[in-house]
Amino acid sequence: MTLLIVFRFGFFFLLFSVVYELTKFYVFGDRFLAESVVVYLLVYQFGITLEKLFFKKTNKVDLLLMPLFTWAVLFLGEPFTIVTLLLFGAYFLSPPRFKRKEALFYVLSFIFPTIITLGSLNLSGYYFNLIVENRVILISEAESQPLPIRLEKSLFLSDISYNFH
Repeated sequence: MTLLIVFRFGFFFLLFSVVYELTKFYVFGDRFLAESVVVYLLVYQFGITLEKLFFKKTNKVDLLLMPLFTWAVLFLGEPFTIVTLLLFGAYFLSPPRFKRKEALFYVLSFIFPTIITLGSLNLSGYYFNLIVENRVILISEAESQPLPIRLEKSLFLSDISYNFH
């Protein structure tokens, strides 16, 4: 994935890759975690969004990759949901605007994998594990703590749960 990012965006992103590759074991540990893959997808999304915003150019392949990477980040790395949806929306809404067929392809490239994924999940179990369990943990750990500490815990939930379990 590093080669794809450097090939696509040039050597500016090579610095990111070197720093990330050298520090990811410190941040994520020596186990395979979805968060370590999600970083590459987010960097690619960030790069094509910046390219569209500043240079006003798009690539046809990105019409497929941006929705697929958004879908992958949503289901691999729950803490990154907001940032990936913001990048997805910014890419879609920023000029130059998509033609009608391109916009339809862009949206459907996100909706179809999402429907297939949601159809294959036990939604009540998914909701319980994602919402109820996290809410119980945050409430029980943060009852006596001030608001800034509770906000910090909610922002860094994945890091906190990784370090304490």
